[in-house]
Amino acid sequence: MPGIYKEKNCKFCNKKYRKRGPYCSQSCASTDREPTERMREAMREVATDYNLTPEAIARQATVHTSLISLKADDYWVDIPNLDDDDDGYKL
Repeated sequence: MPGIYKEKNCKFCNKKYRKRGPYCSQSCASTDREPTERMREAMREVATDYNLTPEAIARQATVHTSLISLKADDYWVDIPNLDDDDDGYKL
C-alpha cells in the first residue's frame, strides 16, 4: 500500500515500528550517535560553569563529592543583636 511503511525493528532498541528510517524515535537515533570532540568540549564547558555555581557546590558538599572543600564555617553569618529600644522595634 502506498503511504504505509513496512514493519521494521529499530536498529538501537530492537522495537518494532512503522516509520521511515532505521530508528523508531529521535531518542534512539540520538543515543546511538557517537559524540564528536566539539560536542564533548561544549558539554565539558557547561559542566565546568555549573560546577562553579553556589547550588552545585552545596549539592556536591551534601553528597560528599565536592571539588572544593567546604566547612560549616564557610556558611556562618553574624546575626546582629537588636535591643528592644532600637528604633522603636520590639521583638
